[in-house]
Order: sequence, then C-alpha cells, then structure tokens
Amino acid sequence: MTDAEVYFQFRKKVYGLALTLVKNEFDAKDITSDVFEKYLRYIKANNKFKNDKHMERWFVTVTKNTVIDYFRSKKKQI
Repeated sequence: MTDAEVYFQFRKKVYGLALTLVKNEFDAKDITSDVFEKYLRYIKANNKFKNDKHMERWFVTVTKNTVIDYFRSKKKQI
C-alpha cells in the first residue's frame, strides 16, 4: 500500500478521533498532520505492519498519544 493510500484509508478515522478528544477542528487537523508525519518516520525507519488491523491499532494508539501530548503542551502554556 502506498503512503497516499494509507492516508486516504485512515485520515477520517484519525481526524474523527482527534476531533472527538480535543473538540476543536483546527487542533484536530494539526494532530492529524502530526500523526501522519509520525507514520512517515515510522515507515522510513523500515518498520512494517503485520496486517491492516495492526496498522489501524497503530493509528489509534498514536492518535491518542498525540492528543495526550497536545493537552500536556496546553497545560504548560497556562
């Protein structure tokens, strides 16, 4: 699967999860972008997914962790 195919397969899921958690469209888009940057670094490091289900779990986990990082950075700004 190409990077573009992965993006089109998972972008709505990643964005929807991020939007549900942060309740802000702009921040959800930023988080989605960050998640796909992490995906590209993960693949560039020659990591592979066992199957589509593994890839989907990876995206959910990374999205949740990225949201946690987002809230931590917001907390530090206060």
